Amino acid sequence: MSNEENVNKDVKESGTVNSKNSGDTTNNQQIINTEAAKAKANEMAAKAKAGVGNFTEKFKSDKKFKTNVIGIGIVVIVVIVLLVVYLTGGSKGAVKGFAKAYVKMDAKEVVKYMHEDYLAYYEDLDIDLEDSLDDGFDDLKDEDYEYLSYEINDSEKIEKDDVEDIAESLEELYDINENDVKAAVLYTIKFKVDDDGDKDTLKNDVTAVKISGKWYIFPVDLT
Repeated sequence: MSNEENVNKDVKESGTVNSKNSGDTTNNQQIINTEAAKAKANEMAAKAKAGVGNFTEKFKSDKKFKTNVIGIGIVVIVVIVLLVVYLTGGSKGAVKGFAKAYVKMDAKEVVKYMHEDYLAYYEDLDIDLEDSLDDGFDDLKDEDYEYLSYEINDSEKIEKDDVEDIAESLEELYDINENDVKAAVLYTIKFKVDDDGDKDTLKNDVTAVKISGKWYIFPVDLT
């Protein structure tokens, strides 16, 4: 074998050894990295566990800390309740829901915004308001009459003395406990309608009344 061939053989063998060593080094580094990650995860888990334990012990033993935690919890609950009230929209939210149901001509949805004693009053007269509304909507549809949209045109908060008068009337007429009536707002809803191709606008006054913490719609001006 010539000197040149010996040199080439040495070079190849040297490259093979280096490649093996390089592969071993890479594998070793991967193992080291994996073990380090495991150790870091175990360390974080241990800290979290210790933190929960410290919180629990402090909550049990430190009255001031316990009071602060409970106070924060109460504040969070109050904020959530206020947020729910805000999102549901109060009296205006009830009026919007009522008007949307009317535009859809959905009798079942419309009566959801009416007080149960108001509905019961008509039932005593052998009138089912939901069925009556449903029949009325069907008649309108047969005549190519439809509600296109609505707009809450005006609102007026009713004064306390007038609310008391309304409460008395509701108890007298519909057997709604007047002490449960807390507030009332008068709204004007403007409906855009299509009467067999003829566009028109209708205005309807409704009264939103707060009874036992919930807003109900009476489809008339109760003032």
